[in-house]
Amino acid sequence: MCIRDRSSGCANRSAAGCVSRPQNSTTSSPPESHHEHRTHLVRRRLREDYQEQALTESGLTVFSTLDPLLQEKAESALNDELARQDQGGRKAAQGLEGAMVVTTPQTGEVVAMVGGRRASFDGFNRARDMRRPIGSRAKPMVYLAALQSGRYTPASVVLDEPIEYKLESGDVWKPNNYDKKIHGPVTLVRGLTQSYNLATVNLGLDVGLGPVAHHQVREPGDLGWVAG
Repeated sequence: MCIRDRSSGCANRSAAGCVSRPQNSTTSSPPESHHEHRTHLVRRRLREDYQEQALTESGLTVFSTLDPLLQEKAESALNDELARQDQGGRKAAQGLEGAMVVTTPQTGEVVAMVGGRRASFDGFNRARDMRRPIGSRAKPMVYLAALQSGRYTPASVVLDEPIEYKLESGDVWKPNNYDKKIHGPVTLVRGLTQSYNLATVNLGLDVGLGPVAHHQVREPGDLGWVAG
């Protein structure tokens, strides 16, 4: 978030946008938005940085990085996909929810956000508030830990084979690949690009949970992802 007078430049900037304070400020209220999930991110950041009195009485002007045209396209794309799932004949897929976040690759600024089917609903924002397992997003960190250990190269071979891991609770964890197949010896490149679960688990256990966890902490998700 950026705060500035008209006579000064931005002091700092966040992905949400920037705020300026006019020299002759008056009390103002934010206009109604048809894209509540998009503006919810900005409003939340404002409440984190400013007291309520400053937001309602200081006449702040908000400049956001969010792009209305990209926002419309993001909402349309999500609605089209959810409608396709609803009509696909699979009972389990009917009524699914979804979320989308679009950022610029150069700066990471958020240019569009959709938090659910009802984009105009100022309620639970799945893109921002949903806490969920990060799933395959954790895999690059496993391979990064392996490469940085000095024991592996992209051409090194790891076994994509069944494994059983006993948890502290006494339960036994038996991971599987998405395609339910065993692929045997595979290179690190293939294991990562094909997102093989068994190869990743075997690699991670060989590298050690400590180094892998270290990279997971250094590279946290910014949308409420949690390991699971």
